[in-house]
Amino acid sequence: MATLIGIVVIAVLSMFTMNQRVDSLHDRLSNTQSYLSERMDNLNDNIGARLDTMTARIDALYSLVKTQYETQRLQQEVR
Repeated sequence: MATLIGIVVIAVLSMFTMNQRVDSLHDRLSNTQSYLSERMDNLNDNIGARLDTMTARIDALYSLVKTQYETQRLQQEVR
């Protein structure tokens, strides 16, 4: 009888320990998921900012080229 009680106690303690491990792993997974989600948001923000900067530079370059073209065209008309 004592052996059966010992086995039951060990089984209950093992289940408790396993539950603690599962909870710990779940918490770690949740923390990792939150961290990765935050990093992805930061990367998306950085990419968006860089695309905005590149678009602004392309627009400025286009305006410059257009102005130079118009200037050359007007100079040729004057001649």
